[in-house]
Amino acid sequence: VDNDTNGNPLECEFDSNDNYEPEHWWYVTVTSNYANDNIPAEEYVVYRNAHNIYDGTANFSDEAGRIQYDCEIEMFYLPNEEDGTESIYLDHPVVGVSWIGANIYANYFGWELPTIDQWKVAAGESWLYPWTDNTNINENYANYDNDNTSEVKYYNGLGELNLSLSAYGLYDMAGNVWEYTSTPTGTDAYIKTGGSFDSEFNQLEIGYIAYALWEHVSYNTGFRCVANN
Repeated sequence: VDNDTNGNPLECEFDSNDNYEPEHWWYVTVTSNYANDNIPAEEYVVYRNAHNIYDGTANFSDEAGRIQYDCEIEMFYLPNEEDGTESIYLDHPVVGVSWIGANIYANYFGWELPTIDQWKVAAGESWLYPWTDNTNINENYANYDNDNTSEVKYYNGLGELNLSLSAYGLYDMAGNVWEYTSTPTGTDAYIKTGGSFDSEFNQLEIGYIAYALWEHVSYNTGFRCVANN
């Protein structure tokens, strides 16, 4: 468990098979209204600049998916690479966004963050991982035990990569970045799930969840959205 300067827990990870029971049971179906991908960093930067929203995003200048803020022009941006080319993070999932920032983004477009039950169904809860029940996975299936994010839809079956889609055709439901849900675990904390690029393989299991405080930001946590009918 990580603590802030006051000793309060920032996030905690635990196995939902042993510790999490939903307060309510819902009948969940998945349609095309469920986002196929994590929200890319470029889309989030455009949104923040267009609507003059300057809080809730951290600057991880040396971490994955970094977003920086220019005080002189009052705009967020993704810095170019050292050789002057465009940032490699444009198509990577946005990170460094608080739960409240992700929720505001979703609500602006008439969407929501998925509940943990919606997320698990979309991932394919009858399997161990979104794409298989096979325990023999490696880096060709998902981005984990790594030091950086990968672009969305990277595991598309091309080259040596496996086509790692969930049963409903969703990418990156395991690995790359943790994903916020709208399911609370207390007064100020919400469940996140899916594991990330720096997770161990067991944290990619569909039954594995963690939590984060609503104002906390992390270099390995992003989100996707759902439009409820």
